Amino acid sequence: MNEQIKQLAIKANPSSKQIYDVAESWPYNCAAWSGEDLSNLVELVVQETLDIVNNSNSANQCMFTTYDQSVVGCVRKALDQEIRKHFNLGKYDN
Repeated sequence: MNEQIKQLAIKANPSSKQIYDVAESWPYNCAAWSGEDLSNLVELVVQETLDIVNNSNSANQCMFTTYDQSVVGCVRKALDQEIRKHFNLGKYDN
């Protein structure tokens, strides 16, 4: 997991901060997590993802597109790349 998700996890369950500060493999230490804490984490990740979509400049990047790539396809690709970059998930283009 990356630092962005770690910070959201601490926000969802502040009591876990001490564990994450000392544990190298923090994603595997679930001792401090309840079902409610996990639900809070999921809500925070979804909200942050929606914020990326709502504040995205992707549509502007796709105003002029080639015949083989629709504007919708271009926006989807651009949003995918922005979300992956934000959460440091896999390959993305700059």
